Amino acid sequence: MPYSKELKVFWFLPMRAATRSCRPIVEYLNFYDSDNHWFINNLDYLDYYLIANIRNPYSRLVSLYNHAIETKQISEKITFELWSKKKIPYEMDDKYVIPTQMYISLMKAFKNKMPDYFVRFEYLEEDLNNLWLIKENFNDELNSIFDMSIRHNSYKSIDQRNWQSFYTEELAEFVYDYLKEDFTLLNYNKNSWKDGSS
Repeated sequence: MPYSKELKVFWFLPMRAATRSCRPIVEYLNFYDSDNHWFINNLDYLDYYLIANIRNPYSRLVSLYNHAIETKQISEKITFELWSKKKIPYEMDDKYVIPTQMYISLMKAFKNKMPDYFVRFEYLEEDLNNLWLIKENFNDELNSIFDMSIRHNSYKSIDQRNWQSFYTEELAEFVYDYLKEDFTLLNYNKNSWKDGSS
């Protein structure tokens, strides 16, 4: 997880939540990158400001599935439904890549509060622009990074392709039951798979 001792900030970047989009920004701001998505549980950092990228759990799950196909972790013949029903229970017991709230819960236990600021995938540029460390360091160079990584980001446009079509009522209910705490903690709508709302 990237962090800055100078700014006293952690920036939690879970997989498939605009990690690649935000990485050039954290690099420009001279964050040290521990080169993983995990939270560093260390008392030395107890007073650090905590930023967390988040994303609609339904949408993020589709993105994780597409990523698994693109990187040849699974065959294209495996359907999203089959992958979800096998992957989610396994992840909940062991790996913790899918349930964002597992990380949030670690943070909550460590700092005794939720993250200080959420950067929502669905409102990426708006939330970044409202972030104090972006405002304080904004200049022409950072604006150019925003142009390349945020405003004209091919990853985000590709990743937003009609993810709702992957879901049926039954599958959405299955996913929601497992990831209910994600929806609750991160304030995402249970029925967003139907109407595309956050």
